[in-house]
Amino acid sequence: MGDHDNQDDLTAALAVVQQQMQTQQQQMLQMQQTIQNKQQAAQEAAKNAAREERDDPSA
Repeated sequence: MGDHDNQDDLTAALAVVQQQMQTQQQQMLQMQQTIQNKQQAAQEAAKNAAREERDDPSA
């Protein structure tokens, strides 16, 4: 019986670890998406600034 209980404990612990890993992976994907969005926004802002400078150099 003891071995069976230990196996159940290990199985439960493994399930917790897998859930934590999935949560961390999801958080990393969200952070990556946020970074990509910010990079894209920065690129757009730079393009717009360059366009405005080109269209109105006195500004």
